[in-house]
Amino acid sequence: MTDHTPMPPHARARLRMDMIQYKEMGYHDMKMNRLAAAMCAALMLTAAVPVVTMMEEVTIIAKASYASDLTDDGYGYWIKEDDTVSITYYNGTDTEYLIPSEIDGLPVSDIAPEAFKNCNVTSVTIPEGVKLIGSQSFMTCSFLTSVTILEGVTVIGAWAFSGCEKLEYVSIPASMDSICDFAFLGCKSLTHLKIPEGVTEIDYGAFADCTSLSSLILPKSVTTIEEEAFSGCTSLTLSVYKDSYAHKYAETNSIPYVLIGGDATLGDVNGDGSVDATDASDILVASTEKAVGHENALTEAQQKAADVNKDGQFDAVDASYILIYSTRKGTGQESAFGDLFE
Repeated sequence: MTDHTPMPPHARARLRMDMIQYKEMGYHDMKMNRLAAAMCAALMLTAAVPVVTMMEEVTIIAKASYASDLTDDGYGYWIKEDDTVSITYYNGTDTEYLIPSEIDGLPVSDIAPEAFKNCNVTSVTIPEGVKLIGSQSFMTCSFLTSVTILEGVTVIGAWAFSGCEKLEYVSIPASMDSICDFAFLGCKSLTHLKIPEGVTEIDYGAFADCTSLSSLILPKSVTTIEEEAFSGCTSLTLSVYKDSYAHKYAETNSIPYVLIGGDATLGDVNGDGSVDATDASDILVASTEKAVGHENALTEAQQKAADVNKDGQFDAVDASYILIYSTRKGTGQESAFGDLFE
């Protein structure tokens, strides 16, 4: 008799990841695709099937179905049937990865699943033209701090940057459409992120356990946010547009939020109703990123709130005023920001 007991959450998550992986890699071996489809169907019908073991066996067979070459600067790759290139691994000594935009005159279209998993990379720039960042491609890269994604990428695959605990900065281009399951799971050093207009979907657990994430800007274009997307994000305040899907999502799920374009309280950068050291920290992080050429992570309203001395910019000076103001308030002294400038 067939056991129809539902698969546990971790098994369902693994199955989703592997199904995404097959789609991402674009395999052209029909026999391989039929085998994967048959196994996926069996997995969904019964919990008695050994989920991880069987799917890993399919993954191994699939990975053996293409040959990989090596560039002079250490990037492994394979040429797909559509004459585009998939980056498969790195065999060099650099820790700052500049992914090539083309190899042998052919455009690089994607970064393959697990391509740089557990590598010692500290920063990566993904060039224009790349369409896909594959599943687990940078998973548990313990030293990765900065990711710059240029125009072209439309999907960040499942678990792509999960476990990158030192990741502090990520730029996401306007070409992006979907951020897949657990893409940034456990990125505990990530504090600010701006999702650009054009992104429509944030999948299951995409930012789960990003415990330092305090500010996330969500555009009007987002129409789907799946369960547990921000689970464990204990410091998070969303910036959303009034009456947008993200606005309704924040209210329904009791997530603190501020309205983009709404009135800003001077000094309350994160919109949590108080002016304190967290707001000063937000200013320092955002001003540092701006100074090194990274995209501004604060909304227009947040920038107005951050510019407490009203000199037209937000910087360490504003942060110091906020700390002084907060300290005075904490000791029972009535104070206004204007008093600090006299």
